[in-house]
This record gives sequence, structure tokens and C-alpha cells, in this order.
Amino acid sequence: MDAVLRRGTASLRTAGRACGTTRRPPGVPPAPTGPAPHDPRRPDNEQEHDMNKGQLRDAVAEQTGLGNKEAEQALDAVLDSIVKAVAAGEKVSISGFGTFESRERSARQGRNPQTGETIEIAATTAPAFKAASAFKTAVSGS
Repeated sequence: MDAVLRRGTASLRTAGRACGTTRRPPGVPPAPTGPAPHDPRRPDNEQEHDMNKGQLRDAVAEQTGLGNKEAEQALDAVLDSIVKAVAAGEKVSISGFGTFESRERSARQGRNPQTGETIEIAATTAPAFKAASAFKTAVSGS
């Protein structure tokens, strides 16, 4: 049998290494093959309950009776309107939900973590959101 295996270009031992199936030393466990490892920065209840834009569109379509295309157009219109207003320096307040606005960040000194060198961080304008008390209450469950 050993002669049959050696007739080809590689023996059984080297053929396994060529396709990535090397032998493990005794006592070494196999590599994990399940789902992605747990991210310790996120609580367990957030791992599988994030909502993306498509899922939000589906929820809007279900609650309003609109089709997916119309719900996506409505969602895009709302988001575009908020972005344009905040970019123009306006405040957008949605009763019971919260307020979107732009906030000025002044110039400041920072530190390069690799070199320790002091650097200047330029002033900038950033979007901000402040949740309404009804939203905070709904999230906290009280």
C-alpha cells in the first residue's frame, strides 16, 4: 500500500500538509470552528439584536402597510431631510424621540499614541443626538 501512495507526486504524509490538514501534537485541541467569538465590549443582549436599515425598512412597511419600496423611499426621505437640515446648522426636534443638531468642537491638543508627540487637533463640526425623556424611559424600561 505504501508503494501505491508513493507512486504519485507526494506521499500521504506530505499530501495532508499541502492541503492544510497538518497533524496536531498530542494534547493540542483543534481550532474552534463555531460562530465568531464573543465580543466582550458588547453586552450579551446586543449580540444578535442590532437593526440595520433593511430591517428598519421592513418594520416601517409592516407598521404602515406600505410596500418595501415605498417604505424605503419614505425612510430615505426622512433620513435625507435630517442630514440636510443638520448639515445646514439647523436643529431637528422630533417630539418624544429626540433632537438632532450639529455641535462645534474647538481646536485642542492631543497626543500621538505611538510616538507620544503632541499634535494639534483642528476644530470641527460634528453631528449630535440628544434623546428625549420619553425615549430614555422606553429604553430603560422604567
